[in-house]
Amino acid sequence: MCLHFVDIHQVECVKYNSWHRYAQMKPGYSVRKFLHKCSILLCVGLFVTSTLSGCFVAHASLANSRSFELDDVTYVSLEYGIENISIFASDTDEMVIKEYLSEDDSAYFAQVTQNETGIVIEQGERHTGDPFDAYIEVYLPLTYEGALRIKTTSGSIRIEPTFTFDTLGISTTGGPVNIGTVSAESLSVDTDAGRVDISGVTGHVRCGSNTGSIKIGSLQGSGTFFTTSGKIDVDFDSIEGDLKATSTSGKIELGIPNESYWSFVASSIDGYIRVPFDDELILPSDDSTVDGSTETQEKEKTSVLEASRGLHPEHSIILTTDSGTISVHYL
Repeated sequence: MCLHFVDIHQVECVKYNSWHRYAQMKPGYSVRKFLHKCSILLCVGLFVTSTLSGCFVAHASLANSRSFELDDVTYVSLEYGIENISIFASDTDEMVIKEYLSEDDSAYFAQVTQNETGIVIEQGERHTGDPFDAYIEVYLPLTYEGALRIKTTSGSIRIEPTFTFDTLGISTTGGPVNIGTVSAESLSVDTDAGRVDISGVTGHVRCGSNTGSIKIGSLQGSGTFFTTSGKIDVDFDSIEGDLKATSTSGKIELGIPNESYWSFVASSIDGYIRVPFDDELILPSDDSTVDGSTETQEKEKTSVLEASRGLHPEHSIILTTDSGTISVHYL
């Protein structure tokens, strides 16, 4: 809350002088009415001033910087609320965390728990009422190949290319997730409404969102993807494991290499299925028909469409949606 102090003597003087000027123009105008109007105007002015002052937030500036050696560290965990978190490559062998805060108060600095193999960094105290601005930068050595876990409530998460992790785990309620090019034995992203955008991945990916969209390019590996209404858009450079994508009403778009070998199943209760297969297509056993050119087979409102590439398919592709469209194309 912002408090504004007013010199009452100045106010009374203004009231007195204004009244005499006004009384000369309007004889018979009562002092009580004039003072009542002045009081109302004064209260409105104080309210507007207080409200506007609360709308302006001080610009966040560097308030805290800490360095950590990572010689024997196998995992790093970051947990914040609404703060945006950015991960950059460090030019040293140490991890550096920089906190940009609108108030330079040690109570707001990160709380760090460290043991022989891990570092857990959590946000410090935060304002509950007044505006507060903060964002976090983490500089991580490219030589670090352990586990990284990042959790926020609504803050965005951004990871600049190019890192290699044992595992990478990201969790956010509504913040967008943007990742450059990463390599990880296991990469997991969980969000409720945040958009997920990953430029390139090598490894196994598990990515889930409720209403947020999922877009992944240049994936070399395998993956499991699921949304409620968000769109799933994944391009594979090479398929090195099973792939499963599920959405209730969101659209599924999949790009796959032409030289890969797989078994394929797509199902949609009330949507369209479009695939570039021709000879590999296995028609369903019911009375549904498949329409389209030799380049694209399209089946309308068909429960299941199956295909197989190669005598001995190496991997399986399973795509499922209730009402969304399923579209597959060769890269």
